[in-house]
Amino acid sequence: MAVLRKKTYNSVTVRLAGEGGLAVLKRAITTNPQLSVTVERQSDYYTRRSSEFSDLNDALVYGVSALLGLGALLAAVNILYSGVAARRREIATLRALGFGGFPVGVAVAVEGLLLSLIGAGLGAAIAWGLFDGEQTIWFNIVFHQIVAPGMIALGLGWALLIGLLGGVLPAIHAARLPVVDGLRAS
Repeated sequence: MAVLRKKTYNSVTVRLAGEGGLAVLKRAITTNPQLSVTVERQSDYYTRRSSEFSDLNDALVYGVSALLGLGALLAAVNILYSGVAARRREIATLRALGFGGFPVGVAVAVEGLLLSLIGAGLGAAIAWGLFDGEQTIWFNIVFHQIVAPGMIALGLGWALLIGLLGGVLPAIHAARLPVVDGLRAS
């Protein structure tokens, strides 16, 4: 496939006869001084058009990611506070047995890290399974979807940071939980 393009960005797609067809077509069209067109392969056209929108795409991706990260942070805080509230008696029992506030707080923070790591691992596995190697054409823009190991590592790192930040306040709450009140909880 070849794309004939005028400077006004109109395009015509032509099916070529064979491998050397593009060179023949390009020679025939570019030697005519009345025509002001560009001849390129369809894949090159889509790649060039995609690169024109990469900055906008990056801004959208980072903006949506920031909002989703904030939502994940709030969800982590909520889940860990609920876990501390549901286990008040167990936390108070640990404190009565001699565990200080620091080990109890660390246990809650580690729980947040493990939950975020498990969630990020499942998300990365699903993303890799569904999207790695896919190619989508949308509004004449080609999206080559690659789930690279570096992207997975970055996602896991952000998930651990969100899990750590989401676990700090519930961990402090668990560490400061009065033993007597916790043992009275039903």
